[in-house]
Amino acid sequence: ATSNPQPGDVCNGPGFTSAPIDLVVTEGVSNVAPTADAGGPYSVAEGSAIALDATGSSDDGTIQSYAWTFADSPSNDAGANCLITNANLAAASISCNEDGAYTVTLTVTDDDGASDDETVNLTVTNARPTANAGGPYSVTEGSTIQLNGSGNDPGDNDDAGLTFAWTVDDSGTDTGGDCTLAGAATATRSVTCTD
Repeated sequence: ATSNPQPGDVCNGPGFTSAPIDLVVTEGVSNVAPTADAGGPYSVAEGSAIALDATGSSDDGTIQSYAWTFADSPSNDAGANCLITNANLAAASISCNEDGAYTVTLTVTDDDGASDDETVNLTVTNARPTANAGGPYSVTEGSTIQLNGSGNDPGDNDDAGLTFAWTVDDSGTDTGGDCTLAGAATATRSVTCTD
C-alpha cells in the first residue's frame, strides 16, 4: 500500500526511526544606518575648549562607536592645529591654537557596522594676548637696568609673532628728570633714569 505523508506524520517501519520537528522561519529585517548629529555650529576663542555634543545621534539598534575629527581651512595661518579630547565619545571637546575657520566631522557606527557622518562649522575667534612687564624694578639713578618682560597669546600659534612696546612714566622724578629706553622693541629692553 502507498500512503502520502502529511506534515506532522511520524514515519514508522523497518529501519525507520523519526520524530516530528518544529521549524521556525524568521523574516529577514535589513539594518537601517544610524544618523549622525554633530550638534553645532560651534564658536570658541583660540586657546579655549568647547564641548562637542553627539547625543542627538540615533540608530534603530545601538550606536557602537563615535569618532570626531577636524579639518582647518587653507586660509588659516601655517601651524594652525586643534586638539580633540575624548574623540571616541559622544561628549568630546576641542581647542585650537589659532583663530580661523575649521570644520568638525562626527562619524557614528552602529552594532551592525553601518555608519553615517555629519560635518559642521567651527569658528575660532582671536583672543587678546596678555603682557607681563616683570619687576618690580629698583636701580640707582643714572644706572641702567634690564627690563624682563614677556607676553603670551591664548592661541599658541601666535606667540612667535608677538611684538613689544615699552613706555616709561617718569612723572615721579624731579623737574628735569628723565628716563630713556634703549635697545630694540623686544621683551627685554633696558632703561636709564636720571633725576
